[in-house]
Amino acid sequence: MQRMLNQHISFKAYATFNRPSNTTAYAAGDAVNNSTSEPTAMEFTIADTRGSHFVITRAILVSSNPAATPISAKIHLFNTTFTPSDDNAATAFTDALADTGGMKITFDDTHSNSNNYTVQTENLWSQGQLATTDTKLYGTLESIAAYTPVSGETFSVYLYGFVLGQ
Repeated sequence: MQRMLNQHISFKAYATFNRPSNTTAYAAGDAVNNSTSEPTAMEFTIADTRGSHFVITRAILVSSNPAATPISAKIHLFNTTFTPSDDNAATAFTDALADTGGMKITFDDTHSNSNNYTVQTENLWSQGQLATTDTKLYGTLESIAAYTPVSGETFSVYLYGFVLGQ
């Protein structure tokens, strides 16, 4: 979703996935994603124009698990698609992907209720540029601390911000 904001176009981009059907606990540094053998990166459509500059001002992680101890996580975002590490394996990136720069956003403000919980980051200013051949960012979650998931737990990530130029 996009709309004009003081000569800039605001966006709300999101991606959702279900983690594998197991309850294997995560350790700090483990990848959190949709498969233990063929994971795919989350995709976030940021702009209508390839190569656009953008700023992310808020990020929210929502889990279907109303755990007493919610996940402590960060998201790694890149302007090129990639294959993430398998779920519950150590998070690692190729040298070529690391050379693209990317960005990391840590979710640090937790809100829970009886149905789910959210972890968000506010007062964020994370600036980047989309690839000249793409309108999306690609991401993967990483656990910061030990966490015991629910089998098939759903994670949704929402990114808010604005496009600086088209």
